[in-house]
Amino acid sequence: MNSIFNKIQKIYTNYGKSADEKKKIVLLNSISILVLVFFAFISMMAYVKISSPILGHLFLFNVIIILITIPISKLLNADISKFIISMFVPVAFIIEVAYAKSINITDDLIFYLAPRMVLTITIIIPILLFGYKELKKTIIAITPGIIVFIFYDVIHSWFDVYLTDLPFNAESYNTFVMMVISFFILVTLSILSLQFINFKSERKLLEMNNELATSEEELKQQNEEISAINDNLEEQKDFVKQKNQNIIQSINYAKRIQNAMLPSLDILKNNFTDYFLIYKPARIVSGDFYYFNETENEIIIAIADCTGHGVPGGFMTMLGQSFLDHIINKNKTIDTGQILGKLRSMIMNSLNQIDMQSETTDGIDIAICKMEKSSLKIQYSGAHNPIMLIKNKQTEIIKADRMPIGIYPKMKSFKTNSRKLEKNDLIYLYSDGFQDQFGGSNNKKYRRNKFYKLLKTNANKLIKKQNEIIKIELQNWMGNNKQTDDILILGIKI
Repeated sequence: MNSIFNKIQKIYTNYGKSADEKKKIVLLNSISILVLVFFAFISMMAYVKISSPILGHLFLFNVIIILITIPISKLLNADISKFIISMFVPVAFIIEVAYAKSINITDDLIFYLAPRMVLTITIIIPILLFGYKELKKTIIAITPGIIVFIFYDVIHSWFDVYLTDLPFNAESYNTFVMMVISFFILVTLSILSLQFINFKSERKLLEMNNELATSEEELKQQNEEISAINDNLEEQKDFVKQKNQNIIQSINYAKRIQNAMLPSLDILKNNFTDYFLIYKPARIVSGDFYYFNETENEIIIAIADCTGHGVPGGFMTMLGQSFLDHIINKNKTIDTGQILGKLRSMIMNSLNQIDMQSETTDGIDIAICKMEKSSLKIQYSGAHNPIMLIKNKQTEIIKADRMPIGIYPKMKSFKTNSRKLEKNDLIYLYSDGFQDQFGGSNNKKYRRNKFYKLLKTNANKLIKKQNEIIKIELQNWMGNNKQTDDILILGIKI
């Protein structure tokens, strides 16, 4: 039974133009069903009481009216159907009076009172159908019923039916009418109040929904903007990633070129008892380089630290190596101080270093040694880079000139230092990378004196062991810190 009622409720709801229109059609169908049930009940009661088919005929009339409203809801508008249902009761009343007069049953009390009660109840129908939200339509639809209710006795008199002719007290009848009117007013006000509260709630909910829709739209727009930005960032990220890959590939190729230009270690293997070389660039390309050259009776060894590290330092290393090769191969008899003097001139010319205001003031710190194979005499010159000589367990730091290979405020000739070596003497050449490395518990630089102590303390050990100790010390000191500078250390045992 319930499913049948639900199906009837939803007749023609698919013709609703909106969700609100569909709700109207469902309400209209529901009230139509209730009205039919109500009139069916009234008709049966009237037939049992007065054995008259008059209200049954009215019920049939009402059925026809309601059935007509269903296609009207589909073809025209649900509001038209609402007006028809709202107004058919007053019309039915007039028809009832005329019909009752024609069959001479107008003296029955039920005939006179029942329609007025029904009329009172059905006047409420427009309030239910249209409600507070459509107050103008409610007033229009309810007006015919109110008029018929007010002029109830007048309409009866049109058909020669008078209250005085009926077998009941007029005062009691008027009291009954006032009770009916009071009931009608109370119900009407209650329904309108509830509808007003519901209307206010719906309006507030609508405002909240509108605000929510606006917020959702703004959020959607923001999400679209963020998505567009993310897409753009993703494109830029891919672009930068590709560029970085290209740059890294180029730098790796530069590293291969740089490594190819470094001299072979065979010169060290063939001329010294033992040696170690720690070459640890801070970046892919190093700003430090080592240089070896050998003639029939001499060996030239250099450890150099160019300004900067990475690619800028890498360019300087190529200049330094090329210029040293050119100077030494062309001037085989010059001393180490003269070698550095010529190297400085070539660097300054290539970098257009005229004075300290020049665009570039880059340079090279270097330690260079030249040793005679037969006599073991050694020459040393240095630009900022000293060397350590350990001879008969005595340590000597041979100091460098305090100026670089490059432009400098006070430039002078580089000093050439000479020493006589013996078997098992040790020579250490190094850049400042290890000394300047940050680390330790206080995250400070390693410092030069500590570095000297590290070399001196382990000088009595095998060269291979020294190499291991220095690398372990460096790693322990660095900890999680990044490497600060290029590191280059060369240890040679005569």
